Amino acid sequence: MVWLIVWLTVVACLFFQPLVIAVSVIANYCACKRVREPFTYLFDDSGIHVVAASYEYTHRWSGIARVKKVSEFLMFFLEPNFAHCVPIKVIESAGVLEPMIALAREHGVNVDVYKYFCEI
Repeated sequence: MVWLIVWLTVVACLFFQPLVIAVSVIANYCACKRVREPFTYLFDDSGIHVVAASYEYTHRWSGIARVKKVSEFLMFFLEPNFAHCVPIKVIESAGVLEPMIALAREHGVNVDVYKYFCEI
């Protein structure tokens, strides 16, 4: 009987956290429809403008800590663990990768673009 209780406790501990995460992800997916909206980035001298159907906002260059290339994305970090991720393919196909990097450097952003070309 004791082994049954121990076994059930172990099983409950192993499945509780993934269950909580799954419920949280599903709840956020249903509640946050704005996250799934298509949006457009505009980069200019005042900062990064994000425009979607139900919202728009601007991040000033002074609020952007660094720009970093990670795998296939150019990441604009606003905080150490919060970044806008823009696919490199989209930027390169528009022909604006170098001007975008120059714009960030011009406004004093720490640009670390050529460090992570491929991950091992």
